[in-house]
Amino acid sequence: MSTQHVKFPGGNIETLSEAENMLHAVSIDAQKECEPEYLNELISLKSWLENQIESQKF
Repeated sequence: MSTQHVKFPGGNIETLSEAENMLHAVSIDAQKECEPEYLNELISLKSWLENQIESQKF
């Protein structure tokens, strides 16, 4: 079984596991954030990461 990868804009390539770990870390940070501006940025980043990961799964 080969390892799945996620290619991000700019040419960065991460394994699916690494990308999912990033998503998990952003989710945890968002749960802890109280400042509305930063919370909105984290939620936006979380959504973007989810879309990047899901669009490349097959």
